[in-house]
Amino acid sequence: MRKGVAAVEKRISYLFQLAHLCITSKDVDKDMCRYHVRNLKRISKKNVIRLHPDIKRKLCKHCDLLLYAGITAKVRVSKRPQRAINVQCIECKSVKKYPCTNPEYKLWIEKCQDGKE
Repeated sequence: MRKGVAAVEKRISYLFQLAHLCITSKDVDKDMCRYHVRNLKRISKKNVIRLHPDIKRKLCKHCDLLLYAGITAKVRVSKRPQRAINVQCIECKSVKKYPCTNPEYKLWIEKCQDGKE
């Protein structure tokens, strides 16, 4: 890994932690959270770095808000027509669906770590 990529990934991680802190603090500051998430996305796009799936799944595509269950998102498990986890943003009402039918499914990052890709 190049030195520049490591520094950029550290900065992305730091901005994600700041956004998480803004949401989970006593006085929730959604505007500051949006600011950190937008910077995070901008930096990753500028340096052509893929966001880790754990980070990407916690960000709303439409309003750039950190999705945190109970504060900024509703999390539900649907059983029909296909078993899935639904995460709905409270601000913009957009829904992310993560199917959970195939137990052997692996994310691209897990495939790369196994050395199969």
